[in-house]
Amino acid sequence: MGTCKENRKKKPKKVICSSDNPAYAIKDKCLCFLKDVNSNGKPVYFPLCNFVAQCIEEVLRDDGREAILEFVISGTLNNGTPLAPVTIKASDFAGMGWIPKHWGIKAMVSAGSSLRDKLRVAIQLHSQDAPKRKIYAHTGWRKIDGVWVFLHGGGAIGSDGLGVEVDLGTDLGRYRLPMSGDLNAAQASLRFLEITPWEITAPIIASIYLATLSDVLGVNFTLWIHGRTGSYKSSLIALALSHFGDFDLSTLPGQWSSTANALEHRAFILKDMPFVIDDFSPGMNRREAQGLEEKAHRVLRATGNRAGRQRLTSDLSAAQTYYPRCLVISTGELLPSGHSIVARSFTVEMQQGQVSLAKLSQGQSAKALYSQAMSAFLAWLAPQIDELKTEIQGTVFPDYRARFQAAGHPRLPEAQAWLQIGFELFTRFLGTMGAISEATGKDMNDRAWEVFRTLGERHSQVIEKEKPALKALSVLRDLLFQGNVYVSRIGGGPSQIVSEMGGADIDPPRDREFIGWEGNGDGFLYLRPDPTFQAIQKAMKQREDFLGLKKNGLLKALAGEGIIQSSPKEEHTQPKTIEGKSHRVLCLFSDRLLNVEES
Repeated sequence: MGTCKENRKKKPKKVICSSDNPAYAIKDKCLCFLKDVNSNGKPVYFPLCNFVAQCIEEVLRDDGREAILEFVISGTLNNGTPLAPVTIKASDFAGMGWIPKHWGIKAMVSAGSSLRDKLRVAIQLHSQDAPKRKIYAHTGWRKIDGVWVFLHGGGAIGSDGLGVEVDLGTDLGRYRLPMSGDLNAAQASLRFLEITPWEITAPIIASIYLATLSDVLGVNFTLWIHGRTGSYKSSLIALALSHFGDFDLSTLPGQWSSTANALEHRAFILKDMPFVIDDFSPGMNRREAQGLEEKAHRVLRATGNRAGRQRLTSDLSAAQTYYPRCLVISTGELLPSGHSIVARSFTVEMQQGQVSLAKLSQGQSAKALYSQAMSAFLAWLAPQIDELKTEIQGTVFPDYRARFQAAGHPRLPEAQAWLQIGFELFTRFLGTMGAISEATGKDMNDRAWEVFRTLGERHSQVIEKEKPALKALSVLRDLLFQGNVYVSRIGGGPSQIVSEMGGADIDPPRDREFIGWEGNGDGFLYLRPDPTFQAIQKAMKQREDFLGLKKNGLLKALAGEGIIQSSPKEEHTQPKTIEGKSHRVLCLFSDRLLNVEES
């Protein structure tokens, strides 16, 4: 049977695209695509949106680990209203979700996923002449076109003719260096040493100059300045940081009140810079104090290991890892707890009255010269980066570390060696500027060595006291001395050990915890494990301090320090018959308890 012509399907017209008949065009002040050709052969365009948009610039933002491409897009509505330029990641461009996010409800995209894809193509075709530029999003040394340059918020030192652009954001943009200074600037930096005793200023100025090579050399310690409020520690550190820009108490780049993620990110961006984190102070409550401790542990451990925390994204792929590339300088009223954490730092204590307020004021008035001195130092450093790296890592650092070696934590001589290297870089620079003679430089280096040796001995004691076993022993002594817990003497009579500590032996009231027995002249305390551990834990919490160990871990640490006696089978509790009954107890050497301050 035949088919009526009216029911026959018409073949669609083939749309032919050419230079005279483009697939995409601007019509009626809108981006459009070629939908059809009418009976007269003229193209019929369909609007993809109610605006015209184009990429006016492609920006490659390089943070030293990855380069992220961004598009700067501007537009105009079909009624002539301009659309403010927006910057979006190239990876976010295709979905077109950035249009309502940045341009609001008046900027409309025609319905249909295929039309959104066509709009993407239309914008790209309309943006083929967009210029390209590269922006560095970090500080520190970078080799560009075979030349070492030092990036900072205002550009790069040593980049003459390279046109280097750096963007660190509003806050970190304060890390901005001026033109190189002269002898006057070098002398101003030298006078920083006079503001307080060298035990404070020498490690600070050494860290300031060493920081410029922190990522190049892999410097792995934190300088921790601590002291009571009123010691001017933050003011002194802010002045020292002025070697890298215009800083004061209100513009320090880091605060311990910030999140750990924010601090990690800044420690990554501030490559080869000192990163000051201010105000490690007691928390308002136990939860706040514990959160502050956890944050400090995370930052100091990452700095000490030169490694970031591995994370996954929502789709379980590896997320960007931010690892420290700076030298962290912390200030606070307290030190973080934990033996291994304190060992990753080098502590300097400040007392009230040590800072000369007149000299501090003079330094603040002349702080613009500090950054000029640093610019000159970096210009002096640039041509010898590779040579210095080989020299320091190959011979100088191993030699200094071996010479500082002493009994104590193995990380300590590393920090001392790094500080000495930083100080000697400072004096070598001063010598080249004519600020000091060769003989004066040698005397200064010898004096700094003695300062770092002395500070190392003090810090070694701080590390030792942070050992969980010694902290627990000290707390136990305090509990017995204050009468918060008690022991009964086998055979009766007053407690000999409490008497020797100077505490009063009183009848135990009901609210005091019984934790064990005192041997009758045999040199031991026989302690009940669970009540003893619980009493120590409770006291630590009240002090807003932490052992970081569970019961079995603490017993192992006590045995390792020779505080409790272990059995031949290395059992930390032992059976003991006391007053006719068998108990499993800790055999604690009473002389260790009496001499805990010397332990």
